[in-house]
Amino acid sequence: MSYIIRDKTWRVDRRVPVLFFLTLALQIAVVLIWAAQLDVRVGGLEKQNEPIASANDRLSRIEERIDALRKHNEQIKHKLDYLADKMMK
Repeated sequence: MSYIIRDKTWRVDRRVPVLFFLTLALQIAVVLIWAAQLDVRVGGLEKQNEPIASANDRLSRIEERIDALRKHNEQIKHKLDYLADKMMK
């Protein structure tokens, strides 16, 4: 017996029950509905987090300004210490 398959196209045989295709279609529909609901939920969460993201940006800018002010403050302290030492001598 030769088991060589010459026809390489897919075919649906009558032995495959119709219920199989209905079940497959139902599963695909459920997955699509679930994905749509997930997209709506993620979109809502992204809208909720927009103010938080802008607040984080503002906070990082404020932290940078504070660091710059601290450095400037240290420079002023060093200059005052230098002038105080110069006046004491």
